[in-house]
Amino acid sequence: MDHVKIAVIIVTYNGLNWYDRCFLSLKKSTVPLDIIVIDNASTDDTIPYIEENYPEIYLIRSKINLGFGKANNLGIEYALKNNSEYIFLLNQDAWIFPDTIEKLLEVGKTHGEYGIVSPIHLTEDERTPEENFLFYLKSIRSKKNNVTIEDIIEGRSPEDIYSIDFVNAALWLISKECLKKTGGFNPVYFHYGEDDDYVNRVLYHGYKVGICPGSRAVHAHKKQKRLSVSERKKKKKHYGPWLTSYLRYLTNINNSFAYSLGQSFYLFSRKLVQHIFQLNSLSIYYDFKVAGEAISCIPQIVKNRNIAKHKEYPFLNLKDTTK
Repeated sequence: MDHVKIAVIIVTYNGLNWYDRCFLSLKKSTVPLDIIVIDNASTDDTIPYIEENYPEIYLIRSKINLGFGKANNLGIEYALKNNSEYIFLLNQDAWIFPDTIEKLLEVGKTHGEYGIVSPIHLTEDERTPEENFLFYLKSIRSKKNNVTIEDIIEGRSPEDIYSIDFVNAALWLISKECLKKTGGFNPVYFHYGEDDDYVNRVLYHGYKVGICPGSRAVHAHKKQKRLSVSERKKKKKHYGPWLTSYLRYLTNINNSFAYSLGQSFYLFSRKLVQHIFQLNSLSIYYDFKVAGEAISCIPQIVKNRNIAKHKEYPFLNLKDTTK
């Protein structure tokens, strides 16, 4: 395979228990990789540990926690300025096998219509498919109707790539051509929801999102415990996911802004009526608080929707042309 410049971008935050599995797996890759780490103001020994044990990593130190999207954008900017042809986004709690990226690259180069290509996501035992990933596979668009999800997972797939509606950003190979149109992550998001928005923009610009059944990697994140009602009441800002739900609607450039507003209003009304019937005064308070926060974001969202549609390398500090 001809040499292709690939940058692996990892956002770190207090993840010392993950780094060795993540970084050492990259050293064993069958294709050469440039590794870029953006640390989100970790309070543990992340920075000295990386500096001492992995001096080959280019480390960007943020003085504040930028969140997932903005931190990744710093790495993407650096990689593109240094002529990377592909970007591989990798979570700190994920790791690859030696041929993971090589196989993704083979498929990505053959199928240029795919802006994002992702491997099969496995759990920490390196055998079992990750639960969320199995959910994403339900949207597979197969040319052969008799192909099942089990066929794909177990290596009986007749195709080397499958179009899919969404896969989370723990393991994404993104082409430079796609990045030129889609750019970086929307800065209106802090953490969660930014990959939904990114996929929406990839699709808007005419690219596909694909799963490569011949490539496998591990995403070992721990399933979060579901909080009880009393625990949620004690937890500050437990309304965060509600705000993300509004943002997902409002930033989706595949729909008109009027339609997106209508979806958001419907979501607000449904939640409000539910909580009124439950006589849940705390949730009613948060219904209005979150709706107010979403409304305050609208001027920036409208601006960002225009940027996402018309700029080259949107949301990145790179040379661009605006229509």
